[in-house]
Amino acid sequence: GAKDAKPGVGSPLAETALISRLLGDAPVNIGVLGAPWAGDGVGIQEGPGVTLLSTYGKFLAWSAETGNLSVHAGTRAPELRHAVPAPPPLDRTKVYLSFMVSDGDAPINWYSFFLSRYWDDPERGKLPLAWSLGPSARDLMPDLMDWYYQQAGPNDTFVCACSGVGYCYPGPYGSRCRDP
Repeated sequence: GAKDAKPGVGSPLAETALISRLLGDAPVNIGVLGAPWAGDGVGIQEGPGVTLLSTYGKFLAWSAETGNLSVHAGTRAPELRHAVPAPPPLDRTKVYLSFMVSDGDAPINWYSFFLSRYWDDPERGKLPLAWSLGPSARDLMPDLMDWYYQQAGPNDTFVCACSGVGYCYPGPYGSRCRDP
């Protein structure tokens, strides 16, 4: 990155070339743990990092600073199911809104951010709210996700994150692979 590149010590271009070679040697359609961002100007940054991973057919499970994933991933939880509330009767004279908490595709958010910022808020549950959830969180933290499902109220609904199993950019996804 612009701030962490020190002359004679590191080279963002050389580091990107090395990572590109490693990504090219690894199988396609696998997840990458961590994050391509460590602060403003530190590291490759989010957009270019996700683009690089996507280009080689990889998806990101944003998990930097998510502690104990090796322990959490080794736990087992029952199948995660929740009751889906019935939709309201359709009235074509009304406008309907839905609300969703985004960024649930990043396991780090379920590990810390959502709990302290949103989930423990006494106002949660007063209106229907969808919580985006990346399926990789189920694999990496089944015990924690089971806890959220057990705590969910009738107005909490879990939906798949828009990026699917992990964070990627569909346009460049697999563009450097033989059979994208």
